[in-house]
Amino acid sequence: MEKNSIIVTIKSIDEISEGIMVFEDGGVYYKVKFTAISYLPIISELTYGFVSSITEFGAFINIGNIEGLVHISQIMDDGGSVSGKEALIGKNSRKVLKE
Repeated sequence: MEKNSIIVTIKSIDEISEGIMVFEDGGVYYKVKFTAISYLPIISELTYGFVSSITEFGAFINIGNIEGLVHISQIMDDGGSVSGKEALIGKNSRKVLKE
């Protein structure tokens, strides 16, 4: 599995070792072998998502169990402003991004 990937779901647990208790820790630690589905985001990758909220500096996009920020400079070339209706409006183009 890649270093920066995100685990989406565990498909199966293949093997679990005996638990190890650490003195004054309170936890029990196990070595586990499992099969998982993971997602590795790539810079400039196109992916579909839903706008969950709008802020003055961009929009938060929900792509399943992951939420990320898209900066206003990546959304519109002409800048933008937030309206009272929770929408981002382009200054010159008048393009609108809503929840």
